[in-house]
Amino acid sequence: MFCDEINGRIATFLKEKGFEFEQNTVVRYSENDSSVVVRLFAEESNFYVKAFWGRSKETVLQEIRFINKISECGIGVPKIIHIDGECVFACEWKSCCIIFYIMSELIGDTIVVKETYFDIASKIADIHNMKEKFQCFEQGERKSDHYRLEEFLTENRKAVSEFLNVEQVKHMLSNHIPPNDFRLIHSDLYMGNIVTVNGHFGGLIDFSDVRNGLPEDDFAKFLQNLLTSHVDFCLAKEIVEIYAKKRNYQIDFKEIYLSCIYRILFNYRSIDKQSDKEISEKYKRATNFCITEYEKYE
Repeated sequence: MFCDEINGRIATFLKEKGFEFEQNTVVRYSENDSSVVVRLFAEESNFYVKAFWGRSKETVLQEIRFINKISECGIGVPKIIHIDGECVFACEWKSCCIIFYIMSELIGDTIVVKETYFDIASKIADIHNMKEKFQCFEQGERKSDHYRLEEFLTENRKAVSEFLNVEQVKHMLSNHIPPNDFRLIHSDLYMGNIVTVNGHFGGLIDFSDVRNGLPEDDFAKFLQNLLTSHVDFCLAKEIVEIYAKKRNYQIDFKEIYLSCIYRILFNYRSIDKQSDKEISEKYKRATNFCITEYEKYE
């Protein structure tokens, strides 16, 4: 397979560099961002190789700079491994240039309580308070979820009309101008990428979607994940309040809830609705919650 061949090329490269390991296994392959994640087992520890064949070395370096930057703010992150003073490596495979880096495993547990969510919301605010921006990411698409939601409703009107009042949401969009305060965001803040330790925030993993974007959209991904899993609406309101209090500059609540609606709809489209008849109702309730909360700021 394609990813196995890339794994083999990376393994050969690392052994030539003197990085010894006992096992190497592909644990994730994504065509969306042209990436492969390989787990290496060495000296009774796991290491992970994040490899791309569609990105420049500078873009990958920016990802590592973001990891290092949030680490300076006390956010737990995987340690980036250096070999011969370098942390980003390149090797050839057929006609592709594979760019990759290696990181240690960030170990956590499964203990999550009410206070865990508050701790996570507070740490997300700390990241957003950095107000960092990298020019490299300016080459990408500068869109907020406000505009993505507009496009989604236009392209999927029939499908979502049974799910929500399209005209109501379009009216909400027309009454809101999204902020232009783009800065570095993680862009994939769901519980699978958040490490917890003994009921507290432990750190973040998976930085392949790092980009310049709106902090509100970043937080909305986290909120969407909670609303469509098992967190009740009263707790969700408290989580938003904690995030807002920790932010040291003005927050756009409307953007949070519009972004959350977009992410609920986008996520709903990608899941197998037939597997659980309650899923549709759960997502509808989450959408209605966002609409109700948005209307408080009209």
